[in-house]
Amino acid sequence: MTAGLHALYYLADWIASFPLAGWKVALPGYAALLAILTGMMISKLFTKPMARIGLVLAAIGGVMWSFKTVPDGILFAVGRTPQSVLAAHNSTARSYKPLSDFLASMAELRMGKGIEPIDQAQCLPSCKHEFSHGISASIVMKARGLTARCKDLETAFVLTSVTPPYPCYSGKPIYDISQKTGYNSLIFIDKNKIRLINNFELSQQACPALQPRPC
Repeated sequence: MTAGLHALYYLADWIASFPLAGWKVALPGYAALLAILTGMMISKLFTKPMARIGLVLAAIGGVMWSFKTVPDGILFAVGRTPQSVLAAHNSTARSYKPLSDFLASMAELRMGKGIEPIDQAQCLPSCKHEFSHGISASIVMKARGLTARCKDLETAFVLTSVTPPYPCYSGKPIYDISQKTGYNSLIFIDKNKIRLINNFELSQQACPALQPRPC
């Protein structure tokens, strides 16, 4: 058992010495990962022409990986108060509340971005977040910041971690992440709409809080 752990340690240390080993990339997805690993195994275990088939399969997996959409954020909600990590307009993602090292590493793996913790004092009672594709959102940490953010014409929606006492009279959607419990989910944003994909790859349109009609 100890020998196996030592072997894994030296293997990880050896891989970490490669050029670009510290480069953060998003996970390829199950289908792409299966294609890449299967193709590499076939190319190593068999001779021509099967080896060439393995290389083609691995290349197909690489193409699938290149087209995989990187999430705009992650919602951690299993056994804890829901907490989000959101992709920023640069190569980082931002956390507006302290994250454990474990959750930070999980977010980096899924998003392929380094995590930049934001001082909560900078976002009290609210602040503005700019996503990587030109969309901005209002982050509301305290209920008293809701009114001003509802009137903010530069943001597409409001994302809050406190239950909103009233809707935005401007019609701007409010998404209350404090109610999204039960599953960890990937966050995908399309204009002012949010789609969540949980650990079981099930997709769900997030409903704005306090809206009169269901989604």
